[in-house]
Amino acid sequence: MRKEAIRTALFEYLEGADLEAATQRTVQQELEDRLGEPLNEYKEYIRAQTDAFLAGCTARGNDEVDDEDFQQPRKRVKGAGAEQHGKNDAANGHPLSGDVYAAVRDWHGRVGVDIRQYYTDKEGQLKPGFKGLALSPQGWGLLSQALPNLCKRLDARTSGDAVELDKNQRASVSEFKGTWALDLRQWHAGSDAGLIPGKKGVRLGREQASALLAAAPLLDSKLNRKGAAGPSVVDHPTPASNAKPTAQHPGPSLTHAKPSPAPITVQPGPVSEAADRPPDAGPVELGSNKRAEVTTFKGRSLLSLREYYEKDGQLLPGKRGIALAADQVLALLTAAPQLTAGLERRDDSCRAQLSASRRAGVSAFKGRHSIDIREWYEVSQAVMSGGRHL
Repeated sequence: MRKEAIRTALFEYLEGADLEAATQRTVQQELEDRLGEPLNEYKEYIRAQTDAFLAGCTARGNDEVDDEDFQQPRKRVKGAGAEQHGKNDAANGHPLSGDVYAAVRDWHGRVGVDIRQYYTDKEGQLKPGFKGLALSPQGWGLLSQALPNLCKRLDARTSGDAVELDKNQRASVSEFKGTWALDLRQWHAGSDAGLIPGKKGVRLGREQASALLAAAPLLDSKLNRKGAAGPSVVDHPTPASNAKPTAQHPGPSLTHAKPSPAPITVQPGPVSEAADRPPDAGPVELGSNKRAEVTTFKGRSLLSLREYYEKDGQLLPGKRGIALAADQVLALLTAAPQLTAGLERRDDSCRAQLSASRRAGVSAFKGRHSIDIREWYEVSQAVMSGGRHL
């Protein structure tokens, strides 16, 4: 039992340690600090388990995606933000934080879901790093089904049993240095005939796990379009969270507070009649001098939502508005039924994450409830509303 506690603490430490700088002495000292007792008699055991961990870092299964499929991370370029996308999967993926993305990828004809941390190269382009896990459709399907419960456990800070995914991959909730996270990791056979964690994997914090849960239906949809769906797709309710919002993730992707006793009725507007309109049919009138139309900016097609004002008998575009990229529009469409239900209940805590810094939610102003689509940013650890909104 004592050795098991040492091995658990050792692997947790090595997972986040700088392996190039670590020495046998520094590793043992760290374990002694964690366990609160001298460990000189376990020196050889610690050395053997450290060697087993390092062996696991390089171990590969025949069916795994090799690390050579991803580029070696280089030093980050200061000031180069995550929005400077190169021609890589991050540009088409779903941001879980400033540098972690979930994307449907095609590895030499094998389609799957890749959850990975990216880095910015010298040219300011985002490139995939080593911290991540590539899941087969089967593995993603199992993770997708388990995500609601895993997020609840992460909220409650309880570990529970690991979820077996595919090919010795596991999802688990664990604590490291006082921080709880959802750990997605490849495991391999250890010296004691059991499975031990390898280096291939990524740890997702509460907001990242919530963002992955919100993106699950979109990832399912992309896999379905590629004919590579995993197990049956399930609904993905987002668990409530008391976590402090950030600019990247202003809050849970979709939450529902207790309903108000005075529901309202949402009347379908002109936009509901526009589903069969050709893309060049011009703007859709939304009412109250608001319009939706497809525009092009720097070669990208965007959905522009904007309020207009009247001058000299003409309607001119005003400053109030926001332009949504294709993935943000898809996220909005996916969340539309829940947002509509939240609007009917006057539930101003109902919201949906559209991207890292944009969300849609029910808003109340002077007793009037509406759907607010807005960009957010962070100043001095406080989340502030941006000027782009409607």
